[in-house]
Amino acid sequence: MLGDATHALWSATKCPFATLTKETLPSFLKNFCEKVCSLHKIVHAVLLISTQYAERSTQYKFSLPMSYFDHHNLIYFQKAKQGTKEIVALFGHLSGNKTSEVLYKQILRSSSSIGANIAEGYGRNSKKEFKQFLGIARGSALETEYWLEIIQETLNTDTKTLIDLNKEVIKLLTTTIKNLGLKP
Repeated sequence: MLGDATHALWSATKCPFATLTKETLPSFLKNFCEKVCSLHKIVHAVLLISTQYAERSTQYKFSLPMSYFDHHNLIYFQKAKQGTKEIVALFGHLSGNKTSEVLYKQILRSSSSIGANIAEGYGRNSKKEFKQFLGIARGSALETEYWLEIIQETLNTDTKTLIDLNKEVIKLLTTTIKNLGLKP
């Protein structure tokens, strides 16, 4: 049975959760938030809200609260971030010639794009968009692998550990994408 505060909130919103669609969800949430006056009511209501998502319909499934920091727990995000930090450290030891500078800028863009796309995709509103951003992150990881190989072959710099770390990220992303149902 719903508590008094939740029942009042439910009545005030006048929107049964089972009928929420892509079009009505934003206005419902705005109305919902305006009607809630105290943090206690928000927590109480959030714990009770959960709706079914029909995979082939326009109805949403949402489960609140969703933590902002959840993507930090993803192992492939952590490894991508570690790889970017190691690339930054690697170029601190290389000579400052024009070739090194150009390669550094290119590999820094591609490697930092991996983690950025994972984080952005995680923050998107749908599973489909998340898969799309993981695909972009995988593409950036493959580009990063290419640049690491070029650096190793032209600048006589050992990038084997970075290549191995990057290959691990690629495998993790590929597996995740396949598990989410998107072709890599």
